[in-house]
Amino acid sequence: MEQGETTAPFAHKKIDTCTLGARLQTLREVEKLTQEDVARASRVRVEYVRALEEGRFDDLPAPVYVRGFLRMIARVLRTHEKQLITLYDREVGITQNVHKKNHTQQQATGPLAQKIYLYRSFLTPRHVVSVVAGVFVLGGVFYLYTVLHSFVSAPFVVVAAPQDGATVQSADIVVQGTTDPAAVLTINGENVVVGQDGHFETHVFVQEGVNEITLVATNRFDKTTQKTVSVRYTNPQPQPRAVTPEAVPETVTLTVRIVTARTWLNVRVDGEVVLTQTVDAGFEQTFEGKEIVITSGGGARTLVSRDGGEFMPLADVPGLVKDVRFAREVPTPAADTQQDKNVVE
Repeated sequence: MEQGETTAPFAHKKIDTCTLGARLQTLREVEKLTQEDVARASRVRVEYVRALEEGRFDDLPAPVYVRGFLRMIARVLRTHEKQLITLYDREVGITQNVHKKNHTQQQATGPLAQKIYLYRSFLTPRHVVSVVAGVFVLGGVFYLYTVLHSFVSAPFVVVAAPQDGATVQSADIVVQGTTDPAAVLTINGENVVVGQDGHFETHVFVQEGVNEITLVATNRFDKTTQKTVSVRYTNPQPQPRAVTPEAVPETVTLTVRIVTARTWLNVRVDGEVVLTQTVDAGFEQTFEGKEIVITSGGGARTLVSRDGGEFMPLADVPGLVKDVRFAREVPTPAADTQQDKNVVE
């Protein structure tokens, strides 16, 4: 190759390849040379020519020797040696960085190294968006679960007082507890106000003996929960009832019984109100005093028995009956009913 021919071919050779190996192979094929031809002409071993085209830089000697190989090969292929050396240096640098990163990840141990690796792996914009989207999805699933759970499940009822099976010495007891704030609560059939926090409290009157207090909570989907608490009422000062045969009793004993339906009832004994509430059918209680006055919302379904006698209706009308008076000076309840009752239909 003469000196005057070295610069002319450079003007028209343009190889659009991105790697050193691809550029060497393309230039060689343009010159219609084999790898052995290039090795023979450049005096570079054929295995080094093959390693350069295949990008196997680990199979080559030190970079200073490889740059010399590229200068001699550039003359054979009639190209600029500086371009080949620049590509070689760039690709060798990339390869070294990759090896260094892999080596660092393999050698790094301990909690700190794992923490750094996790941060680099997860704290990317794509991962942040994925986490935020996941939070929204989980929130939606939780909301749907809450709505579905309220739809298919019954409301809860927790009775704080009185305790089931408790014995009390007052006819007026306090019933309190918690339930679903959106539920409708009844205690022995009477509606009870439920607070925004689900707390409720009301008074219930009981009679001597065992009483059952029934609580029913109903939600907007007509799901109900019922709880029953049993309470025994013991009068701490029972009135003596035994009298000698010769003595004439000064008081009248009156037993009141409600039948067929719930009825509002008011009882006054010797001028004092001892009972005023709506009672269920089956209610029965005994009162004793010198004067007993009964007011009932249903005269026909309110039966009375005086001094252990036969039960008779308080009145023959189904509506309100006011101030029916029973006293010792009145001979019989029938006569008392005729004389003292004031009926409002």
